[in-house]
Amino acid sequence: MVLGIVTVLPSLTWWWLRRFTPRVARSIRDWWREPEWPLLVVGCVLLTSFLAHWLGYVLAKHQVVAVLSPAEWEGRTGWRKPIVFAISNVMIFVSLRQTLRSQQLVSRSILSHVAAWATAVEVGIITLQAWRGVPSHFNVATSEDAVLYIVKLAGAVLLSVPCILSTTGCILKPLSIPPAKLAALRHGGAMLGVAILWGVVQVCYGHARRSSSKEEDDLCLKVTAGAQRSPCYEIYGANI
Repeated sequence: MVLGIVTVLPSLTWWWLRRFTPRVARSIRDWWREPEWPLLVVGCVLLTSFLAHWLGYVLAKHQVVAVLSPAEWEGRTGWRKPIVFAISNVMIFVSLRQTLRSQQLVSRSILSHVAAWATAVEVGIITLQAWRGVPSHFNVATSEDAVLYIVKLAGAVLLSVPCILSTTGCILKPLSIPPAKLAALRHGGAMLGVAILWGVVQVCYGHARRSSSKEEDDLCLKVTAGAQRSPCYEIYGANI
């Protein structure tokens, strides 16, 4: 049985690629001609950044090259953030394109531009701070870091606006699309809205004046592999 699977798998893979590749190419061509083209442009840049940083991280982790050394994943200055934020926003763009195309309540072009360029700024700052070796979240240690942090937050807020408005459009004024697709877009948009709300709660909680606790100290040391002076939060320029 195993031998049969090994024999058939390459042919099935090749068959799938022959059918899948033309459809992807056609979809990308259609996307380029649509009002959502800014999402495609910035999405390609983010995908390239994801692949470059992921490959660099893997090579540095295995000590093949030292471009991204030290190859830290966890912690406030690890390479996790530029890698994860790049690919996650690419996936958001793919879904956002479908949501914008499936409603007629808000402008597809305007919201596409807002989402694309705001995200480019946000992820760009996260990546810049990673290369500088400083935290990108809750970092107001210097005036430069504080300005970058505020601009990054503004980019996240601007991205959330098209996501919420396009989902609202799918709920209040959808186009005639298959019911299953409409249900998926509505539920996916609703879950993304919950995630946005939770992000707002996290930012508000993170900037509340409070004292550190023993439980936080232990958790911070755990996620940073025991590294000292690597707290989870930096509030008002102080380590907590």
